Amino acid sequence: MEGPATLYEPRKLADVVGNRDSIAAMRLFAESVNSGHKRKPIMIYGPSGTGKSAAVYALASEYGWEVVELSASEYRDSDTIERVLFPAAMSNNVFGNRNLILLDEIDELASRFDTGAAASLAKLMNAARNPVIFVANDYWDRRISFLRNAVDKIEFKKVDMVSIASLLERAAAANGIDVDRDTLTAIARRANGDVRSALNDLFAFVGGGDREEIMHSIGQRDVKRDVFETLDRIFYSNTLVAPLGAAASCDVDKDMLMRWIEENIARRYRKLEDMREAFASLSDATIYSSRANVSQQYGLWRYMNAMLSSGVALAKTDYPDSRERYSFPRLVSDLSRAKERKASELEIAEKLQGKVHANLREIRATVLPLISSMMAAAKKGGDEGAAEFLEATYGLDRNDVKMLAGPQAL
Repeated sequence: MEGPATLYEPRKLADVVGNRDSIAAMRLFAESVNSGHKRKPIMIYGPSGTGKSAAVYALASEYGWEVVELSASEYRDSDTIERVLFPAAMSNNVFGNRNLILLDEIDELASRFDTGAAASLAKLMNAARNPVIFVANDYWDRRISFLRNAVDKIEFKKVDMVSIASLLERAAAANGIDVDRDTLTAIARRANGDVRSALNDLFAFVGGGDREEIMHSIGQRDVKRDVFETLDRIFYSNTLVAPLGAAASCDVDKDMLMRWIEENIARRYRKLEDMREAFASLSDATIYSSRANVSQQYGLWRYMNAMLSSGVALAKTDYPDSRERYSFPRLVSDLSRAKERKASELEIAEKLQGKVHANLREIRATVLPLISSMMAAAKKGGDEGAAEFLEATYGLDRNDVKMLAGPQAL
């Protein structure tokens, strides 16, 4: 099954959604390099999900450049930087084309450098004959302050809703995903400028399924956007400071944030030992939370925050998996649906009370299950008028009947 990455793979810069001025600046950089001019490296920065890395790969594809990128595990020492990047920066590849040196997520990964890595990067930038591009979320992160005077910056901003909706429509059509335009517009609106999150939500519709249920699981984008950014900081960071700061500034309450982390540890970490350590840290966070609430010694929350954020972040020994979208906490989703169903059942019972002359508890316990069974039997027997009969006789509407019968019985 395809993942969100394969739903959107721009092959040239014109395919990248949004940020037209930034794309134009990248093209000018490439044209200048191909004309033989010595150019400073560029740093592409901006919020997560705005297409920064996708734009770099589209640039390389369009100009026939070979991307040379260090893996996360190699990103830490000066010897590796000089051994891997220096030859690629100084010569063409085996096909005679330029190499493009890419250092992605440099603001996060700079924390893993040894003491000589920054000096090696400075040497690389001065000596490179091929283009060098850095990608960052935060241009002003103090961990990459040594790069600011050495690069030209290009900012990526959040993508407008219309552009995201258009992309989703194309991606859905190209991948055979059956989603109506209203749903695509709703996803685009909730994405709040984050293309990757919008594609993650579109991916939920692969294989079909009930629209309302899927949209319910997607949840409110304003909350998810903040949670996604926090989860990215926790799962992809290797420092104490970044995850702790993200958790502290997250608008979602800490109990809910712990549910999000709990649900997605296994979606990000690859090794069982890493998962075990992450869950153990999260368990410690719940202990501190309980002790703080019982004793009213709320200073214990600082330990809770540290364990649920930095503790989970530092539990990993391998770079996280990024292919699966974040999943809304199932426990919260199940409780929410149960609450909604209970409210719907009570409303239907009140409508039926004048007809069946029983109290609300008895109606919910016996009459509603009986109607559900009768609807299923009618559907199986080919009686297509059962829904209309219930609506006309008992004053129910189509949503009431659908809830009682289940979508498969209508």
